[in-house]
Amino acid sequence: MVASLYTDAQGYTPLHISRTKYQVFAGVAWGFRKGAPFLKRFSFLKQMMIEAGLIDHWMEEATAATITNYKKDINETVDFDSSGVGTEKVMVVLTLHHLQGVFYLLLLGYGLAFLALLQENLIYTYTRSKE
Repeated sequence: MVASLYTDAQGYTPLHISRTKYQVFAGVAWGFRKGAPFLKRFSFLKQMMIEAGLIDHWMEEATAATITNYKKDINETVDFDSSGVGTEKVMVVLTLHHLQGVFYLLLLGYGLAFLALLQENLIYTYTRSKE
């Protein structure tokens, strides 16, 4: 994608694109201009972190924390307010019944747009016939 967006007709790409693929989750990317003075040092430090196992450790920690939070959210089905009365929190699958108001607004917008189109056409026809 970078090559298609930033490569000119002569094939010059002003960005450094790594040829090595690391097993890092998709949310991490670093973009540098070609010839950046800190590129070698940055690559060296990144390689040190990979070899030391920090990236894998951080990924395992992040995955474990995400799973723990997800399980906690699923297991907390009852929430107590200040009066001590429990209110159920249940995950609900959204259906058309839940979203029908949005569709009504969409249809209303379509109707208003159609009326505006008719008004423009009538005004145009009326002014053309006067000339």
